[in-house]
Amino acid sequence: MGYVIHLLGKELAKILHRLRIAEAEGRTDINHIFMSFDYRKGRRFNPTAEGLPDALAEICPTDVDGYFEAKRHQLATLGYEQGHEVEGEALIWIEDQDDFLKIISGQVPLRPVQLQAYERRFGIRVPYRGSLLEGVEEFPINLPTIWPCAIIVRSGPLLPAAMFDCETAIPFPIQGGPMLAIRNATLILLFYEGSFHLESVGNFKADHHDLATWIPLLRAVTYLASGKATVELDFRGVRIPGIPTPEGLNGPYLDDLPRLLEFVERFRQALDIAGIANFGAILARRHLGGRRDADVARYDVQSLSAARFEFDAIGGVTDEVRLEAIYFNTIEFAGCGITLPTKVILEWEGEQASAFASTGFELLDVRPAVIDLDDYGAEMATTSGINVVIDPENVTMVSRPAERE
Repeated sequence: MGYVIHLLGKELAKILHRLRIAEAEGRTDINHIFMSFDYRKGRRFNPTAEGLPDALAEICPTDVDGYFEAKRHQLATLGYEQGHEVEGEALIWIEDQDDFLKIISGQVPLRPVQLQAYERRFGIRVPYRGSLLEGVEEFPINLPTIWPCAIIVRSGPLLPAAMFDCETAIPFPIQGGPMLAIRNATLILLFYEGSFHLESVGNFKADHHDLATWIPLLRAVTYLASGKATVELDFRGVRIPGIPTPEGLNGPYLDDLPRLLEFVERFRQALDIAGIANFGAILARRHLGGRRDADVARYDVQSLSAARFEFDAIGGVTDEVRLEAIYFNTIEFAGCGITLPTKVILEWEGEQASAFASTGFELLDVRPAVIDLDDYGAEMATTSGINVVIDPENVTMVSRPAERE
C-alpha cells in the first residue's frame, strides 16, 4: 500500500520548523537531514495506475490558483503567529549619570555603537538579513504616556505668557531619576522629588519651526533667562500655581534672546498687516546679502533704530541739508516673504563728517513679497512724492564703528 502526506498546515509547519533549527545551528547540509511522518495519518491508496491519481484528486483542490496562493501564504506566515517582529541587541556608550538619565527619560535617543538585529520564527531567533535597519543610527525612547498637560511660562502680570501643549510620560523608575517627563516638541520638563528641570529641545541653528512655534519658545527662554520667570502646569483644567525658576539660564545666545523675541513678534505683526496667515516651516535664520535681510524689519518698524544709512554724496543734491528718501526691500523668514518700503530721513552731518546720514525712519507699507521689487520701489516713490530712491542693490552692509554703538 501507499500513503500520500499532504504538506500543508501542520505538516508544512513541521518542515519549516526543522529548517529553522538547522538555520539557527548554522547547518548547510540540509540534504543530510532526515525527517519522519506518521504515514498512518496520510491518504492510503493502492499502488496502481488508478490508485495514486485518485488519492491526489481527493486531497488536492480543483482551484489550482487558490491552492498555490494558500501555500505561498503558509510558507510566508507559518511560525510567525506571535507577530513578525525584528528585535535587536545594541551596544551603547553612556558618558555619565546625567547622560543615562537623559536616555531613560526620553530626552535623547539611543545611539548604538554596535547593533545586531534578529527575528524569531517558531520561537527560534536567527540573525536578521533584511534592509529594515539600513541607515538607522538612533532609536527614540517611547515612554508610556498618561495624560495631556500644558506648560505656562510667565514673567510678570502684564507680559504675554508662553504656553505649550504637552504630553506627560512616565520614565523608567530609577533611583535619582525623574518621576515625570512633560514634553513638547520644543520643551521638556522633568519632575524630580522636590525639584524640576526645564530645558529646550533642539538647536536654534538647525531646527525648522514655523513662526507660531518660534514665538512661544523664544518668549519662554527669554523669560527664563531674566531669572524672574515662573512656571505653571495645567493638568486637565487643574492649574498648579506658579513655580519660581532658579536664577538665570544656561545656554547659547542669552544676550541675543530679547532681540530675537522682539524680531519674531514684530514680524508676526507685519504679517498681520500684510494679510499673511500661513506660516510655513523654514530654518529660522537671517538671510544675509542680496535683497533679503531680516534686520530691515528692525529699523522699518520702529522710529529709532540701531540701523543707519550713510552716503558720501547724493546725485543731484547740492545745498540741501535734509532729505527724504525711500528704501525698499523684501524680507523672508519662517517661510513667508513681505516687502517693506520705508521713508528715510537723511541729514547733512556737517563739514567734519562730509556725509548724509539717516536720522529717522517711517514705515510706508507692508505687503506680501512682490515679484518685481524695482518697479514696486519706483511706484512707491512716485506715490509718496519722494525723489531720492535707495536701491537695495547699491547698499553695502558694514558693522557700525565702536564709537557710534
